[in-house]
Amino acid sequence: MTSICPDHANDGLGQPALPTATVVAANVAIVAPFARARWAIVVVVLLAVTGCIGIQGDEPCETSELEQATGFPETRGEGAEAWALLWVTPPWEVGQDVKVVWRMAGSGDFEVRAVGPEGEIVAPTSGPTSHASSNWDRPGPEWGTFFTLPTEGCWQLEAQRSDAISTITIDVINP
Repeated sequence: MTSICPDHANDGLGQPALPTATVVAANVAIVAPFARARWAIVVVVLLAVTGCIGIQGDEPCETSELEQATGFPETRGEGAEAWALLWVTPPWEVGQDVKVVWRMAGSGDFEVRAVGPEGEIVAPTSGPTSHASSNWDRPGPEWGTFFTLPTEGCWQLEAQRSDAISTITIDVINP
């Protein structure tokens, strides 16, 4: 998704500004054909320097779909057979220590991490710790983790066994 330049919230006629990519195309389209490439570079550089290009950080976060069959919010990961039992329903708060119990089918060591909105990597504050027994009926062995996420935004919790990776999305807010 393209962003709308914050300094140009409307076009002066009360209409919303065009997304940046459309503005670039419109500016380039009115220039003579032989000069289009040079003008396109200038326009893109100017937009990038002024901060009017890119993805906005306030885009809505679509948390993974939650189920309540067990009485706790749980979600099935995308990409591999994995389930996360969340002890706090999203959105989570910045700095909140949240327990997440995992079940993941497959073979190999179980690893888990959180990937933040800016690509930052956060390891669990505790775990993964193998659970010997459980009454939570999902495929694969079970592990417990705790996460404390330091910034607001859309976070991806990634669980991995061998080359199988499963991801769930959690929205984190600043209270």
